[in-house]
Order: sequence, then C-alpha cells, then structure tokens
Amino acid sequence: MKELSVLLAVVDFKRPNLTRDTSVAFLAFLTGLSEEEFRAALASLEKKGLIQVSGDNQGLRISFQGLLDAVEKQAPE
Repeated sequence: MKELSVLLAVVDFKRPNLTRDTSVAFLAFLTGLSEEEFRAALASLEKKGLIQVSGDNQGLRISFQGLLDAVEKQAPE
C-alpha cells in the first residue's frame, strides 16, 4: 500500500509546466508517510524497474517510464 501511495503522489505531482522539482519532505507529506518510509518505498519501486529516481532530497526527479511501459505491456492489442 505504501508503494501505491508513493506512485500516486508522484504521478499526481507531475505537471508539464512545473518549473522546479519537488522535495522528499513534500511528497512524503502528501502520502502520509515519514520521509524514511517514503524513501524506502521509492527504493523498492526503483528496484522493481517501475521508476527512476535522481536528484537530492530538495530537488527530487522521478521518471515513471518503467511503470508506463509495464502498463502498456499488459494492455491488450
């Protein structure tokens, strides 16, 4: 459930017109998780190949292309 909360927060935060990246603290707040729990869920999702994380705690960049690829793979043609 924590991983789902993290994914939803990351996807919800993404906007095409954002001028800066978000922080771990803000996304953790959105999910209701501690920063430590949030980072652990990020690491787990990254290990599964669903996201790629770069940046630091104040300027977190998260790509969820792996998640999009996994969803597309499951979609019937």
